[in-house]
Amino acid sequence: MKSVEKIVLVFFFWFSILAMVAVAQDVKSSETIASKSKPKTTLAQRKANIQASRRKLGHVGGGFGGGRAEGVGKGRTRDSAIRHCCYWGRRKPIQIGAAKGANGWWYACVIYR
Repeated sequence: MKSVEKIVLVFFFWFSILAMVAVAQDVKSSETIASKSKPKTTLAQRKANIQASRRKLGHVGGGFGGGRAEGVGKGRTRDSAIRHCCYWGRRKPIQIGAAKGANGWWYACVIYR
């Protein structure tokens, strides 16, 4: 093999290594952007999801996520479950979550200021 051919092969070898590293970093940065753009589930929604999975109305616990009070409710529709939450209409809601259980009932959690 001539020395020029060796130089060309070495050049292409290192060029391909650098290209793979650049692609790997680009993929990593796009995954980071995608993970940051995913909407986060609110605390109230997570609590409503837990109630629905248990098919049981009740306070889940774990604090109020910056609020001062929490109300839970159950109903045949999403709106009726929210309206049946404690303090509804008497306090200002900052988070509202509702989820439908396998039994057909809606469970809601409202966190108030």
